[in-house]
Amino acid sequence: MSALHLSQFESAQRNLIAALDGHSADEILICCEELQQASEELRTSSGASDPSFSKEKVSDMEELNLAARYRIRFLHDMCRARMFMIANQSDNGMTDTYSPL
Repeated sequence: MSALHLSQFESAQRNLIAALDGHSADEILICCEELQQASEELRTSSGASDPSFSKEKVSDMEELNLAARYRIRFLHDMCRARMFMIANQSDNGMTDTYSPL
């Protein structure tokens, strides 16, 4: 594994977290593709092992991965709650004040 592939993977993870924090669907999709590409490059990289690939580095990347997962779960829960509210607005007579489309 090369240091370049590791840094690209770490950068892609950080970019995804920033996009998730920004709530931009377009940016999230772009960053997901970037992370997928970095993952593939890391997985298929050849050459000697990089000394910078340590348990500490793996731990840092796992923390980034966990941070992204927490954000995804939070956004998923927010979307589900919003969809529930929209679906139940017709029961409350509030269809005139908000339309999802």
